[in-house]
Amino acid sequence: MHQNDTPIPRRRGVCGWAFAPDVAPEAIARRLAAAGLDAFEPVIGRTGGLTPDSDRPACERVADAIRCNGVACIPSLVPCFHRTTHVTDPDPQHRQWAIDQTVRALDQAAWLGADVLLWQAPRLVCPRTGSPVPYADALVATARALEALAIEAESRNVAIAVEPMGGKFLLSPVECRELIDATACGLVGLYMDTGNVAAFGDPADWIRTMGYRTLGLHVKEPADGCDWPGVAAALCEAGYTGPLIAEVGPGGLDLAAVATRLGELEALLDGPVPPAAAGER
Repeated sequence: MHQNDTPIPRRRGVCGWAFAPDVAPEAIARRLAAAGLDAFEPVIGRTGGLTPDSDRPACERVADAIRCNGVACIPSLVPCFHRTTHVTDPDPQHRQWAIDQTVRALDQAAWLGADVLLWQAPRLVCPRTGSPVPYADALVATARALEALAIEAESRNVAIAVEPMGGKFLLSPVECRELIDATACGLVGLYMDTGNVAAFGDPADWIRTMGYRTLGLHVKEPADGCDWPGVAAALCEAGYTGPLIAEVGPGGLDLAAVATRLGELEALLDGPVPPAAAGER
């Protein structure tokens, strides 16, 4: 955006990992609102009693508790089944279980009123067995899973945003872009975690390469070694207008400091940026 343009209002918030599981969603919302934050990203198995088995009424109660206590936006949902198994599991039954868990989480995201389901990319080690997974096998299994899940995402109008985790897999933004584009679905994209990607690549380069496919943004706190002016310029070039979500741990959580940090990033996004780089938009 250019300096004389009207700033785009962006939601600023926190991921559910910041709070202990016994903190009620009402209390979370009140703390966020008091810090000037207006978005919250729940985590299944950690936030407000949400579990993989939570039905529609349970999800709607959590959503109401959050929105009625000062936090207007639930932009996305984080599942946790990836820690048990994934679509790269050598056992087809466990691969199907991971897909079924994703479909269930898509339902829960829709019931919460979230637009995006964060989907952690697999690693090259099976979380269930600890055995290595060949890169080519992981890539094929991930592509097949996303192709099937894209249909489920479209039927619920909830996007699936793939979050690269490192783990020696999906280390190239070009490869990630091709994986997403192969689904031919506008509801499959990237969840950019600046801290994750900074460990093996350049977040700004990833964002430029992924472009409009960038559907979500995690900001680690404190600073995660990113070139934040460069990241902000890349987000502007990509046309990103989504929320800014801080992913922080519960220890010594300072929401005022988080709000300040996200406000600084928002100011970079609202300031003058270089002309959009040539390339796909």
